[in-house]
Amino acid sequence: MKTTKKAHLWHIPPMSLPKRKFAINAPEFKKEGIEFEVAFLEQVLDGDPDNVECLRFLALAHTLSGSHERALGLDTRLSQLRPRDPEVFYNLGCSRANTGDVDGAFQALGRAVELGYRDVRHLEQDRDLDSIRGDRRYKVLIQKLKE
Repeated sequence: MKTTKKAHLWHIPPMSLPKRKFAINAPEFKKEGIEFEVAFLEQVLDGDPDNVECLRFLALAHTLSGSHERALGLDTRLSQLRPRDPEVFYNLGCSRANTGDVDGAFQALGRAVELGYRDVRHLEQDRDLDSIRGDRRYKVLIQKLKE
């Protein structure tokens, strides 16, 4: 079976888990790939709903699997838990763009820049932002980052 990094989260650095027991014979352990990762991370959140690392990884897993509404909910939660984290707001902007909320995407991306986000190269290449590239505000945002 051929695998790619895009399909699996195993390339993400290790995260700390709450003290919790997991039953290996539980239904989530019968799943594979991204389905397993989502089920496992959701179990972790059941025991620790404010686990920021887990919320980040789960939002990414939902984005990779195309569950953009679920990713948006998690990124919104993260923005409440980490109101000064530029990466959180960048990801929130991506989730809003993926769900068609263009104004919300620019609001979140603008906040990310205010908080210190500076990776213009990543912003220019991120496929999650394809839907907003034609908007004049995108060019303004890129110009602001390049200054």
